[in-house]
Amino acid sequence: RRYKFVYPVVWLFMRIFFPFKIIGKEKLSSSDHLIVYSNHISLLDPIFLVIAFGGKRPIYYMAKQELFENKFLGWLIKKFGAFPVNRSDGGMALKSAIEVINDKKAMGIFPEGTRSKTGKLGRAKTGIAYIMSKSGANAQPIAIISKNQKVRIFRKTTMVVCDEIDRSEITYDDSDRSSLRAFSSRLMQPIADVIEKYKK
Repeated sequence: RRYKFVYPVVWLFMRIFFPFKIIGKEKLSSSDHLIVYSNHISLLDPIFLVIAFGGKRPIYYMAKQELFENKFLGWLIKKFGAFPVNRSDGGMALKSAIEVINDKKAMGIFPEGTRSKTGKLGRAKTGIAYIMSKSGANAQPIAIISKNQKVRIFRKTTMVVCDEIDRSEITYDDSDRSSLRAFSSRLMQPIADVIEKYKK
């Protein structure tokens, strides 16, 4: 209930101060078990992804425990589906993500692991490949694009929804780390293609 109350307020705030455009809404997945992921260029990216889905479903994110020490920030990000994890315990974080997906929720992740300081798309870590493998979830890539890949107040940001990737489309050996890296890179390719397209 609180999510439904908070979402319109945040949507209006974003529309006024961080105007956005969504391309490809018809490609949004309705899969119960889903990973939603994008490139990572600003602190607002989790909100952009929620807005891309029109507020129809919460997207749950792993967030470092320190963010919840601020009561207001902790309350706000909880309303948008964030849950605390200890980043020093990578195994537990991955387990929590898989539990979210198995509970028929959408799990949001930024495969690069951290925000890009230059705006350039970084190399994906293997976490997304591992989560997709162990949960059997499909994946929904969304590219976030802004001028010079810098999100600024009153500057338009565009979210481009890419085709959903079915788990069955990709096979690999999950005992081989290089195979996991290749899988993660494959998942980032649709986003890389869209960013390149909109640069022209």
